[in-house]
Amino acid sequence: MSDTVRRTTKFLSGLSRCQHAVHYKYVLESFKEKKWLDEDDYMIMDAEKEKKFGFSLPESLGRVRSGAKILEGKRVFQTTSVKPSYEDMKSIVECAGGEMLPRRPAPKSFDEDTLIVSCPEDLKKPQVKKLQKEGYAIHSN
Repeated sequence: MSDTVRRTTKFLSGLSRCQHAVHYKYVLESFKEKKWLDEDDYMIMDAEKEKKFGFSLPESLGRVRSGAKILEGKRVFQTTSVKPSYEDMKSIVECAGGEMLPRRPAPKSFDEDTLIVSCPEDLKKPQVKKLQKEGYAIHSN
């Protein structure tokens, strides 16, 4: 429940588990009517943020409804300067069915199911360059 799409730990964790992303007015209106209203009438609509963040909220919710976990079978490593914190990212990744790695993958152990999340500040660091040489795709915002 929100008024817009957000990139907070709670929103992203919830997005990988919930079947509806409703505007907070849904609760207020349901309370007034003394019954739960149709969630589809209160879906969050935020085309601008969806474009900015490169995703489709209805498509993401559709995956959840089909039982898919977005990161199932994936392992995620984040470089040192990535925000949110390791603990927050771990929460997001685990809610989506993935495993958060506490340290960088071992050299020469390339695994296509391991995702590397970085940020502009870390892209030129030796650690990230080594990961790229080992074949990992680096995902950055």
